[in-house]
Amino acid sequence: MASNIIDGAMDGLVSVTKFAPDRFRAQFEIGLGYASPNRFEVELPDITFMNKVDGSSTNDTSDKEMRNMLCTAMNMPGKTIQTVDRQIGIQKTAVAVGHSMPNVMLTFYLTNTYSMKNYFDEWHQCVTSQDENGAMNVGYYSNYIKDIVLKQYTKNARRSYEITLIDAYPISVNQIQFSNQPQTQIAEVTVEIAYRTFVTERTKSGLGALGGLFG
Repeated sequence: MASNIIDGAMDGLVSVTKFAPDRFRAQFEIGLGYASPNRFEVELPDITFMNKVDGSSTNDTSDKEMRNMLCTAMNMPGKTIQTVDRQIGIQKTAVAVGHSMPNVMLTFYLTNTYSMKNYFDEWHQCVTSQDENGAMNVGYYSNYIKDIVLKQYTKNARRSYEITLIDAYPISVNQIQFSNQPQTQIAEVTVEIAYRTFVTERTKSGLGALGGLFG
């Protein structure tokens, strides 16, 4: 009887401590704090002297800092495993046959020089021609692909996660919306980026996220 009372008391103690707030807070301490979605950086490539479809070269007047500072939103890619059902008897099992990775969306503020719109317009002219007479040609794949780096930072500006988009290029520059909103409203443009694959910092260097925190 006494052992049953002790066991019941211990079970009650475990139930209370299991949902204690300190256990929740401890997970953030172990993880060096919570990840903040507004601490990010995008490294877009320098596209100066890329070959356009018409034979001329691009004239990129933007710089690395401008391209990053004008980016207002980005998303890091995910990965979906594609499966088919394999049935043996009455048991059905989902078996992996491949994967798919969604395109990345980047949103930028527009200045009166339309710097980011011009940047992607120049890049697009390396992918397909935009001839005034209606002729359209396509560039060589190797001529218009570049790597893009996406980073996330801690509150003390230490890199916590990094992804590199391999063989990336813009497949869509969305329409720019205009309206009679207050003059404080800033025009934006959203760009859709396709890529062949992506690698994380852990994949590239073996250091993982902690390498960025203390390196």
